[in-house]
Amino acid sequence: MSALGGDPAELLVDYTRPVHPVDAIVDQVRKAWLEEYRLYLEKNRYPSQEFVAEVNTGRHMDFARWCELKARNVLLDDQTEALMASLERTGVHTRGESDVMVIGLLTGAQEPLNICRNICFLPSVAQRERGPMLNELRCFLALEEHAWQRNFMRMAVVTFGEPIRVGGLPPPRREGETCEAWRKRESEYFELRTAIGKLSRSISRFAQWAWETFGIDVVFRGIEFTVKQRNEDAFFSVHLHANLLYTPPPGLSKKKWAAFLAGGRRYFGDNWWKDCGKLKNPNEAIKYPFKPGEFDPLLVGDPGVRWMYEQTFGVPM
Repeated sequence: MSALGGDPAELLVDYTRPVHPVDAIVDQVRKAWLEEYRLYLEKNRYPSQEFVAEVNTGRHMDFARWCELKARNVLLDDQTEALMASLERTGVHTRGESDVMVIGLLTGAQEPLNICRNICFLPSVAQRERGPMLNELRCFLALEEHAWQRNFMRMAVVTFGEPIRVGGLPPPRREGETCEAWRKRESEYFELRTAIGKLSRSISRFAQWAWETFGIDVVFRGIEFTVKQRNEDAFFSVHLHANLLYTPPPGLSKKKWAAFLAGGRRYFGDNWWKDCGKLKNPNEAIKYPFKPGEFDPLLVGDPGVRWMYEQTFGVPM
């Protein structure tokens, strides 16, 4: 495993497939610097920025994979445009001023660089924010001094109570629900902004307790939302939850580990805390705040999109 995220040999193309003449030239170039790459890593633990840029320029990509990524990006851009248009209709300015053009060096194609404000639930913004965090986690786990974290880092999911109705209205009374039960739910109602703050503070206190009591290090918290119609509701609601990454220390006994899990259930509630086991894929923990296709302005309406903007503006996720 190298600091660039993989074995150097993995960067070479698959020689079992038919080779295009252009691919053959690329292969020759890749082979030429492969040995230099290995020698460089033997002398330099962390490659320089210039070296990383050099070895990652001109990397071969399978055409089918390229088409898949291109289609995914087009879909994200379309979903972003739909949400931005919805916000614009309610008076929220979403676009930055820019006259920058993106120019393809090989094709000469030119496209204006569309700059949107840093609004967390816009899919393109979420993609831009997620990438560096995901790369940092992968690099963190790849380093030899973090071998323990790589082998024993775990993930948990913490859920925040009742779903919150899009638009900020208190929960309606359910069929067959007693007046006392409904008033109790209404008294515990939170605006989304308040709920995010409450969940974040609870996780911070939990992380401090886990460290001071068991030496368990909570290294990441990522807040997410699910937006959908639940049960027979005629409205959409937001359910708030967070992914946690934490690492138990070497030598933690089974008794203390069981006490930690029981403490998590007591702290957040049996139904709102779940240890999901060892982290197998960083993509499982670091995701978009919303599933890109879930928060659709055609479903929640322009007022719902404006409400989401007001509830998440300036709130750390």
